[in-house]
Amino acid sequence: LLKKIPEVVQVAAREPLDVQAVLLLLVTDPKNENRNQVRALALNQLGESVVACWDRLASSMLKLPDEIRLVVLDLCVPTLTQLTKQQYLAFRTALTAAMRADEQVDLFEWMTRIVLTRRIETRFGAMLQKKPTRSMQECSQEMRIVLGTLARAGGSDHSARAFDLGAAACELNALAFPSAAECALDALHISLEVLDALAPGDRKLLAKALVCVAAADNVYNTQELL
Repeated sequence: LLKKIPEVVQVAAREPLDVQAVLLLLVTDPKNENRNQVRALALNQLGESVVACWDRLASSMLKLPDEIRLVVLDLCVPTLTQLTKQQYLAFRTALTAAMRADEQVDLFEWMTRIVLTRRIETRFGAMLQKKPTRSMQECSQEMRIVLGTLARAGGSDHSARAFDLGAAACELNALAFPSAAECALDALHISLEVLDALAPGDRKLLAKALVCVAAADNVYNTQELL
């Protein structure tokens, strides 16, 4: 996958100023006409150097498939930690505005927000680390939503079976497979916030359960990876 990332993008993902343009392009829908709006936001909030990088990378990045965008996001995270707190907060404001430019939040945008919150914002003091305080049994309904959402991402043919395998892996056999309506992004976000308080041993069970769900049909698709 790394070999499929254009060299110019790999280089930019390792530069503190350029990485901001990379991430803005990652959350910009190439099929939507909001690109100029996002570019204007970058110019207004982050300056000409970031926009110059945007212009240099746009043609390469806006045609990247989702699985490659996921790898690019991972490359960007260590570089973001090199920003000052003031630089990061300005970038976060611009990124949030970019995500809202098309008046909807898709799965990749949501996941990007989660990744930055978990891996970057604790460094800048924007989010406090939580202490593990809850058991798997106490979070069973949140587990139901998370496992159900992942199972549905794998396709309808095996989703119920995949869910049951995940529930068994974390010793919650009595869980009922949630409906599609229950597996909205908002519900998933709330559930993950609750599961963030799981004790270490239960976190291992959660990881095992997620792998069981995703591997139920022996295929990992892009939606499951996200």
